[in-house]
Amino acid sequence: MGKIDNINKYIVECDKVRKSEVEKYDFLNEVFAVYGDEIGNIHEGLDMYRYHLGDGSIDYDGDIVKVKAKLINYKDNLELEEQKRKDELEIARLRQGNISISSSSNNSNNINVQISLEQVISTIESIPDEIMTKEEKEELEDKVSGIEATLRSGKKEKAREKVCGVLKFLADKGADALIAVLPYLGQVAGLIK
Repeated sequence: MGKIDNINKYIVECDKVRKSEVEKYDFLNEVFAVYGDEIGNIHEGLDMYRYHLGDGSIDYDGDIVKVKAKLINYKDNLELEEQKRKDELEIARLRQGNISISSSSNNSNNINVQISLEQVISTIESIPDEIMTKEEKEELEDKVSGIEATLRSGKKEKAREKVCGVLKFLADKGADALIAVLPYLGQVAGLIK
């Protein structure tokens, strides 16, 4: 049973009718034992902790209503924190692999390719030697590195030529070689269109 489920159990328990003062007192003490360290000031505002009551009577039913409200508030806070964590995780996931293009007012473009060149090179290196020789892999790595360098210099036409050169080079190397570089080339093509 998860934390939220456990809190819900106690919230539902707050609505049960208890006939004796002892049952009410025992229930409140159970809630305090479970959540006293987690919910700050859980005892605050409760009759059973107010020693200055003149007539000596304690409104346990009223205390249970107040404790229920504190449990609901605590549960809402936990759910809000959990949603924030999920949102932050989603934002982090979306930021991975993004391509950021920014332009300044003097029309000079800054292009940041956040696709890892190391990932592409690692994939190229994993191509079996019977498909591409070590020399061909090194040549392909050089060509891919050249594309990124050209993009960083802002020369889109030159980058387009280099992409075409890589595609021609890969044409007779087989599907594994093409698959290793194609995602990178696709994202680069989006930058130079």
